[in-house]
Amino acid sequence: MSPATLRWMLIGSLLCVSLSGCSYFQDSVADDDTELNELDGTETDQSSSEAETRLMAGENSPIQEGLLELKVKVGDRFPLSKRVSNRLTQSDANGVSENTSQTDMMLSLVVEDVQPDGRKLLSVHYHRVKYDQDIHGKKVSYSSDRPGEVVPPEAMLYAGLAKNGFSFWIGPDNKVIEIVGFNDFLRRCLSSVPPQHVAMVQKQLDATRREDGIANFIDDSIGLLPYSNDPKHPGVSVKEGATWELDPRHSDGPIPTIVNTQCMLKELTPTSAEILLSGRISGNTNPTVIRTAEGSMKIQVKGGQCTGTCRVDRITGLPTQSRVQRYLEIGMETSDGKQIHQTKESVSEITSFLNQLQMPPVGSSTPIQQTNFRNAIGAESHRRVDQAGGARKF
Repeated sequence: MSPATLRWMLIGSLLCVSLSGCSYFQDSVADDDTELNELDGTETDQSSSEAETRLMAGENSPIQEGLLELKVKVGDRFPLSKRVSNRLTQSDANGVSENTSQTDMMLSLVVEDVQPDGRKLLSVHYHRVKYDQDIHGKKVSYSSDRPGEVVPPEAMLYAGLAKNGFSFWIGPDNKVIEIVGFNDFLRRCLSSVPPQHVAMVQKQLDATRREDGIANFIDDSIGLLPYSNDPKHPGVSVKEGATWELDPRHSDGPIPTIVNTQCMLKELTPTSAEILLSGRISGNTNPTVIRTAEGSMKIQVKGGQCTGTCRVDRITGLPTQSRVQRYLEIGMETSDGKQIHQTKESVSEITSFLNQLQMPPVGSSTPIQQTNFRNAIGAESHRRVDQAGGARKF
């Protein structure tokens, strides 16, 4: 393996922003149909007919002030889709090169427990996973909708997610405080990995144990909600235009970073809220030294930013649409003095499939019934089959 390839693999894995798993996927996707059918029948605290009545009565009109809060009960299921698109650009003495990747996931959250102190236990189950990568023109593709195919080593980190999962506790501040059953999750991930790749995949999986591995999944949605210091009443009443600071997010990985984020309530109605976010990404003052078999490498985080928007369903406090963009610059120096500059751009998109009416698009006076989860999965699967191989360009 050349030093240049190593640098791509090293930094690409260190900056991975989505929770990931590994292993070969050998089962039929049809085995998951029973659970998907159950998800189609899932109800939230408010029925579709009640939501339609509220919308038709004009209750989607802006209001001055309202409570934002995560309001779920034991047994609630919330299907979601998530897409993470990355573009890593590297420039050095040899020129400029680019690496792109895209991960698509269909998953569901289930509320397992709600404690009086505000803690909530949720489980996550992955139904569909697709990963595409393009490094220097070498394209790699994996989809759990194609069972029986040999999984490329570059995609083993993602292959074990399908039909796998674990649980985690969220505190009254809407942040992950404990991961449950993660060792069993990892064991299932590694169970079908060929022996020659176990060490590599195990190392990648170890990185997901840290808080930032799962927190990114929450931070783009639930974690944006404001909260009080009273665990029995964590919700906060806010007005349009109000702003609040999120707790700094520390990543203690191989390349430490800190993200400081501010949120603003752009729009508030009885059924939804739109939150805007902006933030700065910074690193240590001194470079981080990483040692590999190829020699040592100094890495300096030069800075970055994140921006995004999230539309929240006020009945549950869960996102219906979320899109967060991140940009990060890094300088690298190899042991032989070569200088490398890298920029990473990532876009994280979340869409929920709640069994209630979706807010109508701008300019429309007619509510639209939100697409159910199973139909969304079918459409997504057909899109993937029709789409050319390789990662989508930005």
